[in-house]
Amino acid sequence: MPVSWFKQNIDKLLLVATLVVLLASAVYLLLKIRVERNEIDEGSWQNPSRPKPAQLIDLTSFMTNNLALERPFQGTAVTTNLMMVSELRVACVNPECGKPIAYRALVCPFCKSPQPPHDDFDLDRDGMDDRWEREHGLNPKDPSDADEDPDGDGFSNLEEFVSGTNPFDPTSTPPPGAKLRLVESRLRPFDLLFVAVAGEEGSYRFTLRTRRGDRTFIRTIGEDVMGYLISDYLPAGPDGQTLVVTKSDGTELQLTLNKLVESTDWEARLISLLNAQQWIVRVDSRVQVRGEEYKVIDIKQREVIIEDVNSGEPLNLVRISASEIEMIQRMTGVRTPVRRPVRR
Repeated sequence: MPVSWFKQNIDKLLLVATLVVLLASAVYLLLKIRVERNEIDEGSWQNPSRPKPAQLIDLTSFMTNNLALERPFQGTAVTTNLMMVSELRVACVNPECGKPIAYRALVCPFCKSPQPPHDDFDLDRDGMDDRWEREHGLNPKDPSDADEDPDGDGFSNLEEFVSGTNPFDPTSTPPPGAKLRLVESRLRPFDLLFVAVAGEEGSYRFTLRTRRGDRTFIRTIGEDVMGYLISDYLPAGPDGQTLVVTKSDGTELQLTLNKLVESTDWEARLISLLNAQQWIVRVDSRVQVRGEEYKVIDIKQREVIIEDVNSGEPLNLVRISASEIEMIQRMTGVRTPVRRPVRR
């Protein structure tokens, strides 16, 4: 009954086989350990983590950048009384540098290139250059001194600065036009609109009207309309039928049929601090202040240049300040100084 015996002892046989495998594995591991130990003792084993000599680190670049971070703008010292406002900076004039530096720096702290002087710097933004204020004993850090009148001649320090007179000499006074201020300036819209054309080549008749539509003109080539000479007609212009008109100075404007034209001419609103009288002026307009006549020479976005008709002396008119607006409001009893302008 051998089969019956095998079935009865199968568990024991499996256990013996397992023990034999384990014993063989233990013997193999012991032999492996003995072989490797002999290799280590004989020095044939190579240590993979053998130390290597450290290389010196060049810290020059790190120290240079760290110094630039700690002291980024080492140039002419700049002081300001504007709390919580960043320092005004400009780019270095050296095209190979171009880094941001202090506005008043005379030398770039990075590349050491000389920078152009800024004599017109106005730190307190009172309309008067710092250099001029220092030359006349004023405080370039105090914006309130623009409205002061230390010599009692009726003109503020700002008016004396604009006119180039001495704010501490009562005999050195600006002209009456110095009491004029710029309220606003804007591009003047072109007043003519090309609306129709009739006839044939050689006998075209053009219809134009004002932007407001209150006046209509019918003209031919070579005739004048509101100071503009009709010089040419382009039936197939780049934007359609086009009428060419020429100003007195030779400048040409192209009027496309039924399209408004934006002019490049400026107009400005002026106000007098003496009586709050206002004017809307253009180049060559004239205004009178206390019997003195002034002609408008140029109009810019932030200033207007006028000329004394009698003496020919130019005068720059600056924008009206917040304190002057308050003075006009007290004078007129209204909230805004812009009131029913008089066109000239």
